Amino acid sequence: MSVKIRPLFELIPYVITILIQRIIFFENNRFLFQFNHQGGEIYNHLFPLISTGFLFAAANISAINTSVRSENAKKNSIIYRCVIFNILYLFLLGILLFLLSNKLQSFLDLKTINYNQFLEFILFSLSNFSGIVLFSCVEGFLILTKRTKILSVILIFMIFIHAAALRIFPVFFQFSPLKSVFLSTLVTYFFGLLLGMYIVTNKSINDAGISSEANFSLGNLAAEFKIAIIRSASPMLFMYFLLRAKSGSSLLVSYSMAGQISYFCALPFLAGFPFAVREQSQFRKTEAGSEIFSQYMKKVFFRYSTAPTIAAMLLVLIFPQFLFQFFFSYHLSPEQRILVQLFYLASIFGQIGHFLSIPIRSAAKAYLITRSFLVSELILQPLSLYFFFLNDSLDFRTVGISILIFTLSYLLINAFSLRFIYSGIRK
Repeated sequence: MSVKIRPLFELIPYVITILIQRIIFFENNRFLFQFNHQGGEIYNHLFPLISTGFLFAAANISAINTSVRSENAKKNSIIYRCVIFNILYLFLLGILLFLLSNKLQSFLDLKTINYNQFLEFILFSLSNFSGIVLFSCVEGFLILTKRTKILSVILIFMIFIHAAALRIFPVFFQFSPLKSVFLSTLVTYFFGLLLGMYIVTNKSINDAGISSEANFSLGNLAAEFKIAIIRSASPMLFMYFLLRAKSGSSLLVSYSMAGQISYFCALPFLAGFPFAVREQSQFRKTEAGSEIFSQYMKKVFFRYSTAPTIAAMLLVLIFPQFLFQFFFSYHLSPEQRILVQLFYLASIFGQIGHFLSIPIRSAAKAYLITRSFLVSELILQPLSLYFFFLNDSLDFRTVGISILIFTLSYLLINAFSLRFIYSGIRK
């Protein structure tokens, strides 16, 4: 029998968890620029590598929460298998980055440091990336076992450790600000990982009849990682064309600010997503029949996560000038306003596409989501940008159209995939 839960008591602690993780990286930037140090520029060039850790973290959390709880499974089998898989992946990634380090330095345009320094910073970046990814194994496991309050407590400890480490490393060890940031983040995440592992392996997790278990599929995790790889590569292609568009610098600024606001708009959806995957997977295994969506998806996830996110995005779509002035004291030109409105219209389609992806994931068909992102984000969007670029029409409007092509095609492919999966079940 499904355990009754109060959705907001799970959702709010996880919202806090997400915010704290973003605050850690915001504090890193603030700390570096406070010293007016060139490390701030280097860190922001390397940050895309670090931030992709959140995509792989989301892959871990989704894969863990598609595991269906079972009364007879071995405790903690999920987290051990997930950690081992991630360590092997990170080892291979480290070898690949080392082999491609020369080309990577050229691509990132880091001319202010020599090759040996660059290798050192790549090592630090990979360690921060690894901390985010490995910690997500604990994060996903605590969500699966309905312990988000414990997760938020761990993150509160982590932010205090991070703040202390940022003061200790430069003062007592005489490290540069940039090294202090990397080491502080590394210490913070690995402290969180060790504390989380201690809790999940020593505290009974069978409260309220919930087991740790798992029909945990490494194949499903591998499929989720493929999604993360595609989603990591796509922004590089997008930025390549963006910087070659007409008024590329102004376009980049408006796109970046739109992305920052959209993150906060999507916070309810991001926080609710792993819970929806977990409950939909349980429903799919035990109660589904011919139904596609669980009651949790219809009444909880839609009400508390999807609807607020879409409403917030509609608000920005209708009043972009006011909100950009309020958040950034920035006045949008008419061209920038077109891009922002197309961006948020596309984002709404994207959220609907993500909503449809949940029952696909719960049916252990993550490879179909991989296909959706491959076709929409890595093929159709770059092709549309390339088409506009060849016709010398790559500007605010056409960049917005290419984003719209991506999210609308993603939504449609997911809708067809869902119809394919569940038409077979009904037969």
